[in-house]
Amino acid sequence: MQDMISMVQDGLWMLLQLGLVAGLWYVRRMSNAQRNYYSASRELQRRNLLQALGREAFAQAESIHRGMDGPAKMNEAIKYLYAKCDSCGMGDIDMSDARAVIEAAWLDDSRRMNRELNVQVPADRTSPAEWR
Repeated sequence: MQDMISMVQDGLWMLLQLGLVAGLWYVRRMSNAQRNYYSASRELQRRNLLQALGREAFAQAESIHRGMDGPAKMNEAIKYLYAKCDSCGMGDIDMSDARAVIEAAWLDDSRRMNRELNVQVPADRTSPAEWR
């Protein structure tokens, strides 16, 4: 009888240990999933902010530096974008990303203006270097 009780206790102890290991594995797996979700969510917020700041930089270059040519406006827009990104805590922006968001803002504005004016854009006018 004592042997049977000892076997039952050993079996229960083993089940408890297996449950604990499975629980720790599950918690670790969920922790990694949560970390991945948080990282993806943060990256999406960062990209949305960068896109909004790119539109703002484009608008600033178009309104304040109206008399300049395209490359000069692009330089001013990039300077403005970097200054805004630094003030928002996003100081590690790649130059290609900065240029891409400004060019996307230019393209959106160009398409919007063409829709409003119902004008076809020539195929060779495809970059901010030919800004108005």
